Amino acid sequence: MVDKALIPMEPPASLGNTYAYLGSPYSHPDHRMRQKRAELAARAAGTLIKSGFPTFSPIAHGHFICQESGVGGDWKTWSALDSALLMSQNCCCFIGLLLPGYVVSEGWGKELVLSLKRPIPAFYMSVHEIVHGLSHDFIVKLNNAFGRERTAA
Repeated sequence: MVDKALIPMEPPASLGNTYAYLGSPYSHPDHRMRQKRAELAARAAGTLIKSGFPTFSPIAHGHFICQESGVGGDWKTWSALDSALLMSQNCCCFIGLLLPGYVVSEGWGKELVLSLKRPIPAFYMSVHEIVHGLSHDFIVKLNNAFGRERTAA
């Protein structure tokens, strides 16, 4: 359960449009697996957003574009946009979603490498945290990445 004392009501005005970048695996030959990965990415992004951390998830954003338009869902198709968003000065951290397949995901791995080259903090989010909420330690780390000094009383 999220400690409400750690969740900012509003980000400081000086942060502008700061956001976290949520990397997660997507490509798979089975469309049901792609659908499940997109659902979990959207749920993770929603958990982060509801906890006060603006988040961009390329998989939650791009899945329905791929599905409805026939645009490819591979790293080659999305790498220019995803890299620009990850390298933006507004992106304060990379959160790697630890879904099955992340170890062999080309995009997930390249996003992690880009984040480490910037450098920005890289954190990892488990399925457990999607289902049960963010841990206190994870929230503290994100607050630090967002430049917030708010801690539990």
